[in-house]
Amino acid sequence: MLKSLILIFFILFPFYLKAQEKNLDYFINQAKTNSPLLNDYQNQLLILSLDSSKLRAGLKPQVNASSNLLYAPIIRGIGFDPAITNGQIVSALVTVSKQITTKDRLNTLLKSLQLNRDSLGNQRAFTVLDLERGVSAQYITTWGDQQIVQLAKETLQLLEKQDTLLKKLTQGSVFKQTEYLAFKVNLEQQYLTLMQSQNQYKNDFAALNYLSGIADTTSYAISSPPVRVINVPKFTESLLFKKYQIDSLKTLNALDQLSLNYKPKLNVFADGGYQSSLPQQAYKNFGWSVGLNLSIPIYDGGLRKLTTQQINLNQRTQNKYRDFYKIQYDQQKNQFQRMIDQYESSINKAKKQLNYSKTLIDANALQMKTGDVRMTDYLISINNYLNLRVNIIQNKINQLQMINQLQYLK
Repeated sequence: MLKSLILIFFILFPFYLKAQEKNLDYFINQAKTNSPLLNDYQNQLLILSLDSSKLRAGLKPQVNASSNLLYAPIIRGIGFDPAITNGQIVSALVTVSKQITTKDRLNTLLKSLQLNRDSLGNQRAFTVLDLERGVSAQYITTWGDQQIVQLAKETLQLLEKQDTLLKKLTQGSVFKQTEYLAFKVNLEQQYLTLMQSQNQYKNDFAALNYLSGIADTTSYAISSPPVRVINVPKFTESLLFKKYQIDSLKTLNALDQLSLNYKPKLNVFADGGYQSSLPQQAYKNFGWSVGLNLSIPIYDGGLRKLTTQQINLNQRTQNKYRDFYKIQYDQQKNQFQRMIDQYESSINKAKKQLNYSKTLIDANALQMKTGDVRMTDYLISINNYLNLRVNIIQNKINQLQMINQLQYLK
């Protein structure tokens, strides 16, 4: 009874799966939507986009209001020197100040902010690439499990179909009881294989949901991984090269900012209001003032030279990494392509053998009705056929994984 229920379940299972079927894009989109890291990057980019506005706002005239009240008493001749404190001070001022900034300085600062945005955007692109590659790899693994489950179900149906016939032939003394028992052992093993394959599928499907941020324990069918055109960019068009390109521009910008730090700086300011020590004519102490503040670097003890050396050393280090990863990038691209071709060759060879193996099973099935083939030979032909099918599935999975690695090569 239990075996019949299991068989009915696996017969009806594919129809249920078909209605629930999802594709790779669904899981990738879910992973992107649910990723807190991508959301973090998006918010950081929005924050950086406001920095240029903050910079421009900071260069506009700054207006501040201030008020001071001071009383410094002298008791029995003891107290602050009145020449310094005036005894008491009352002030209420509005101050306007502005930094005089050249166009070169402004452009250099804005360039620094733009490079920071470019760098963060490139990091986000790396994260998206890693996310898509990870989800795709798990999707391929889960799809492979689904193929194994389907193969196990087909095999079970084949053996179930033969069981009724073999039982009658054994009762008619065409086969020995021991031969029929050997067949039943294989049938029982196939039930176990099917259940184990289904459990593996459920576990890998749960891992796929986990990577995609999907809170769902339901397992359902997934469609075949899409056949994508492998478009591997040149190293000079890759995200990795762009990273080093941005780092190099940031180094040059750092040198520009260092140079600006050693140029004269000018600030202009003005204030107006009331400021008095409360003499007899305190009501006359309303006024205003203007001024300039000029800063000219003269000597820094060699700090500029040392800082320049540090920046140049960082630049040489970045160039060394860039040249090294260019070699690795090309090697990986060639290796992945070679492995893809090798798996394709293995699949084609296995498919040719599969035709012969299927023909042998059909021939043995016909001869079994007359007892002209041994049970062990029939079971061996089935196992050989299954091994070839599993081999094709495994090679296809490995090939898809290599295509996935190549597709998302950084």
